Amino acid sequence: MIFDIHKHNIIGHFVNEVLEDMNEANRSLESAYTRIAAKWLGYELDDEYFVDGSGDRGLDFWFPTSSGFDLFQVKSIESTEPIEISQANFNKTGVMDLIRIKTYLTDEEGIPEHNERLRGFKERWNHVISSKRLAVGDSDEEVSLITVNLGLIIIGNTLTEQAMDEFEAFKRSLAMPIQIHENVKIEFRVNLINISDIIEARWREENREWKNISGKKQNWIELHAENGQCLNNSNSALFYCPAIDLVSAYQNFGYQLFEPNVRCNIKKSKVNSAIKESIKYRSSRKEFRYLNNGVTIICKSYVSPSKNRNSFKVVEPGIVNGLQTVISISEAYNKLLSNEEKEDFEKNCYVLIRLLHTNAVKNVDKVVRATNTQNRMESRNLLSNNPEQVLYEKLFAEVGWFYERKQGAWEAFAMDPKRWRTLPNKRKADFLANPKDLRSKARVVDNESIAQTWMAFIGFSDIAVHEKSKLFDREDWYNLIFLHRPKRHGFEYKYSLPSLSQDSFNMAPAPELLLVSYLVRNFARSVTPSSKENFINSCNRLKIDPTKKSREEVIAELAQDSEYLLGLALSGMSFTFVEYLGYALFRALGSSIHESGQKLLQNGVLSSIYKTSTSNDIKKKVLNEDFEKEDILCVLWYSFRHVVSEMLSSFWAESFRSASNRSRFIAHKDTRQKIIQGLEDLHRYTCKMQITKLWAAGIETEKGIFGFIQDIVSGYN
Repeated sequence: MIFDIHKHNIIGHFVNEVLEDMNEANRSLESAYTRIAAKWLGYELDDEYFVDGSGDRGLDFWFPTSSGFDLFQVKSIESTEPIEISQANFNKTGVMDLIRIKTYLTDEEGIPEHNERLRGFKERWNHVISSKRLAVGDSDEEVSLITVNLGLIIIGNTLTEQAMDEFEAFKRSLAMPIQIHENVKIEFRVNLINISDIIEARWREENREWKNISGKKQNWIELHAENGQCLNNSNSALFYCPAIDLVSAYQNFGYQLFEPNVRCNIKKSKVNSAIKESIKYRSSRKEFRYLNNGVTIICKSYVSPSKNRNSFKVVEPGIVNGLQTVISISEAYNKLLSNEEKEDFEKNCYVLIRLLHTNAVKNVDKVVRATNTQNRMESRNLLSNNPEQVLYEKLFAEVGWFYERKQGAWEAFAMDPKRWRTLPNKRKADFLANPKDLRSKARVVDNESIAQTWMAFIGFSDIAVHEKSKLFDREDWYNLIFLHRPKRHGFEYKYSLPSLSQDSFNMAPAPELLLVSYLVRNFARSVTPSSKENFINSCNRLKIDPTKKSREEVIAELAQDSEYLLGLALSGMSFTFVEYLGYALFRALGSSIHESGQKLLQNGVLSSIYKTSTSNDIKKKVLNEDFEKEDILCVLWYSFRHVVSEMLSSFWAESFRSASNRSRFIAHKDTRQKIIQGLEDLHRYTCKMQITKLWAAGIETEKGIFGFIQDIVSGYN
């Protein structure tokens, strides 16, 4: 078990992600728990895979595997306190939901579904069954098997005694496959996953130290060669290794095992599920060594087997190929095999190991690219050593920020800066808000966040929100973000990305302006009340007692309140505000915007956020309008609130209220165009008349909002 202090910290991170998802996507707390739990367990899914809601038949989310489906029910509590979550016990309602799922799948009546996403799942389910039936007809097989993994995820400690009895009884009832058609059977597997399982999954993914899961220092693993046989020279070895050695290593060290030069998080995939299927059966388990590509490991050093040692002692191993293999066989071993089958696995399942001393290759990246073919690594990591990424790391360091061009980079740098070759003479303290206090907050930004906020800044917040995973995959998007400077904002090109790309300078954006886009988004998130805060504040202001009415009645009443609606809209508009501010700067400064980054970082509250990496301290100051009249960020924030408020007093408000997916509604081109047009209207108004608001005191008539920006920026040396 992970040592308690670290475990509690990770639970805190989990809760923060849940709250962030709830606020940004306007989801319920329960729905946010479901999505973040799925993400932390390795399921990166689009909305269509989440069924939770009315008429879900007990199914919250699903995932297609090579042999069937993973189906999940998630149970959570209202609390967002880590301590309360870790101690929560659940009754049998979750078990009953699993039974409902099983009944739904085996029910031949086929009751019509009213839940649209459930219909989507059922169509996929029926297609798989039909395919299996046809496959049997075209082969010598007598029956086709569909494997369904039923998972009960509890965001808490355990089930009550009665619920656990019900769970075990249900599990026993599914010991044998169930025939649903003449030649198709379903094999059900039932798993219980609690918050500790979720936290351990994340710990393994995030571990960046040579410490094992118990918290003890250890920087080596043991690998045995089958029958002591291996091909071995001074800096490399080739041998078959018991798969259990890799399982043990992963259980102990997690992602620390994977080459630090290119870290990645391989999510669930059909390749992974196929590996698990191979581990499941004895016949394919014995043949696994021939069916799998094997594992390539680069290490600091290794000690070969000898008369006194029957294994390789591998010091600071880095698995550059085989991440999906190691994770999949570990999950299969722990979740799919009985004790008897585990014994067979330990005796008969082997993996081919290529062990290389670091001196054996000149360029580790070439080994990584050449050997990773089954599951794609995250492009962010594969591109991390591109010249522009290395250069940005150096340029950001010059302005006091650590640019994380690959996963785990900050942790690795902070642990041993001298080994970080691309930032010579830099120390951890150089990137801290308070260099004299090593516990102070670090100024760290990762290239994925920069790519996301910059895409919003230049006019494409819809892509930033909904296409985040493709920003490093698509070469045209990547090149636009990191290698070109747009001449104008995306609004000016009617949101045509190709048109903007063609009309750009062939020059990488300035790091200061990239950083501005990132800090602006953090600012917007910090000064906007969360959905929960907005709900509570509005109930108090309107004297509504939510305990005396149903939540639906309270929401219906609040939806008629303009201030509540404004808070609800703003809570999902952090990227929209980045786009809005980007337009204002492009409009005011033209192409000279690209030289304005350092000046903007000296202005108002943005200067404080830039220096401290946090906007929490300035929240009260901003909300009380206690800022300088020359503060560009604060003035534009209040102008943004004004524009959105005006829209909520129009017909747009009804569309916003009734939108089935408010996140997509907000990100839609029509909404964003209305917001930019609202800014243009406000500018024209301020050119003629003074707005009698405290936040607008610095805007001079005849110059308007854009003239206000020009004057402030030109005033810096």
